[in-house]
Amino acid sequence: MAPDQPCMTDVMMGDVPISGILLGTNTDRLFLAPSSESLGQVERKLYRQRAGETVLKEALKDAALRRFSFVIVDTAPYLGMVTMNALLACHRVIVPVTPEYYPLLGLKLLEDTMQELKSNYNARLSGFGILAHYV
Repeated sequence: MAPDQPCMTDVMMGDVPISGILLGTNTDRLFLAPSSESLGQVERKLYRQRAGETVLKEALKDAALRRFSFVIVDTAPYLGMVTMNALLACHRVIVPVTPEYYPLLGLKLLEDTMQELKSNYNARLSGFGILAHYV
C-alpha cells in the first residue's frame, strides 16, 4: 500500500467513505479495504467521540457495499474501540484461537462482552464460532 493511499484509518476518522478505499484483488469479486498501523491512532478519537462505538457500522451503510454478499472484518486480538466497532457492526463472529489456557480464558471475556453488546447495542449479534488453529 502506498503511504498516501487512504485506508481504514481515514474511514474511521470520517474523512473517506469505505467505498473510496476498496482495492480489487486477483480473485473475482474479492475486494480489500486496507488498513495500516495508523489505525491505532483512531482508538483515542473513538473514546472521546459521541457514538464512537458505531463509526464502522455507519461506514458499512455505504450504498456501494450493497453489491457484496459478505463483509469480513478482521481486528486485532484485544477489546479496544476498533474491535468494539467491529462487534457492533457485525452479525456473526468467528474467533481464531490457539487451544491453550490463556487464549481460552480470553474467549470467556469476549463472550461476556458480546452478551453485553448484544443486550445494549446490537440485538442482531448472534453467532460466536471458534476456529482452532495450532502453531
